[in-house]
Amino acid sequence: MLTIIVFLCLCSFPASVLSLDAGINELYYDGQRYFLYIPASVLENPEDAHILAAIHGFSGRKDDSAGIEIVKKSALRWSKLADENNWVVLSPHFDEVRFNDDYQRLNFSLIGIRADLRLNELIGEVARLIPDINSEKIYLFGFSGGGQFVHRYAVFYPDRVLRAVAGGAGWYVWPDEDLIYPIGLYVLEFIYWVTPKLNKFMGSDLLVLVGAEDTTKEDVREEYLTYNLTELQGENRKYRAKNWVQELEQISMKEGVDFNIKLMFAPNTAHSISPELKRIAAEYLTDTMEFSIGDINKDGIVNILDVILVGQSLRKGMSASADPNPDINGDGTVSILDLILVCRRFTD
Repeated sequence: MLTIIVFLCLCSFPASVLSLDAGINELYYDGQRYFLYIPASVLENPEDAHILAAIHGFSGRKDDSAGIEIVKKSALRWSKLADENNWVVLSPHFDEVRFNDDYQRLNFSLIGIRADLRLNELIGEVARLIPDINSEKIYLFGFSGGGQFVHRYAVFYPDRVLRAVAGGAGWYVWPDEDLIYPIGLYVLEFIYWVTPKLNKFMGSDLLVLVGAEDTTKEDVREEYLTYNLTELQGENRKYRAKNWVQELEQISMKEGVDFNIKLMFAPNTAHSISPELKRIAAEYLTDTMEFSIGDINKDGIVNILDVILVGQSLRKGMSASADPNPDINGDGTVSILDLILVCRRFTD
């Protein structure tokens, strides 16, 4: 009888729980592959652990060995950061068949699985597999197609995001309720359980991060459906990111709501997760940047002295390579946008 009782107790645990190991784990949920990187410290102390969802780029959608390897690499890329911060890295495989080749736009269609709902389900699954882990809010990183996913997810679920980095997105959901999603914020009525929360989103901790040399026109989509993305957002990833953040900033000032979205350009980087881009993303996610954006003289605070430095640069036509550097957003020029950014940081 004792043997039977022990056997029944063991069977009451999900098999996946019993097989979780420190390091990389390849798992399945409803037939979908996903990877979990789990530091040993998390298994010992899940109460202090959080989840970092690492979303793969567009090439990772392929359901073959190359696509699977990209997804696995998305998890392992942040293993050191996870070890240092007691984070579990969740990297789902949004394959093109299950998600209608549309995961980066969250797949708000009647075909396949909604990518936003599936991420929420996977977060719940991680919480089931690792009881007591903090799962109400998560960290997010995505690059390219993953960057598209991250910013769109954050628009609809700002309450679920602790800090997020949207890297190298090809284009963005424009903050216009008259434009149909995914171009804008008008979501068709048959798309259930989701509403854009623009005002709350603008106050969330999101870093838009693009390579300073990510300027190739041919690499970005020019049209979507009947919309000209180049006319609406810009001719390349760098300008699209800049125009999008500037549009959001203007809306936040008009509406009188908090604005906490930041824009940075990784030096010496085109369209890749370079060491510099990865460093900036890691510092932002862990809130360990050495000085605040807008702190031009690096005295530890953003104040009127920084505003004066940008104003002088505009008046004198100083180069963005000047020291101290008044080019706050790193786009290679000192413009009125830099002055707006430093004034807003000073106001905050």
